[in-house]
Amino acid sequence: MRKAAIKIENQLAGWLTQDEQGYHFVYDKKNLKKQDFVAAMNTLKVEEKQQENIFNKMLKAMPKWQELIDSSFISDAFKEQYKVILTERMNRLQ
Repeated sequence: MRKAAIKIENQLAGWLTQDEQGYHFVYDKKNLKKQDFVAAMNTLKVEEKQQENIFNKMLKAMPKWQELIDSSFISDAFKEQYKVILTERMNRLQ
């Protein structure tokens, strides 16, 4: 199998691999930002107002997500890590 890093403006965008089935591209999740979601929604012809509503609903859901994490069965250490990741990723969408 062959693997290549794909960069856009000197920033890692993802990985292109080649195997017996052909070529596959996997986007690097660490670099996803709001503009990436907006570009995808624009491609799908989602209206700007609908996009705003989606992002607002996600932000509004944050307290519930954190509440669900707190009430879950995972260890306290994992709960804290999960909430840090959730907060960091939500901050990318603002």
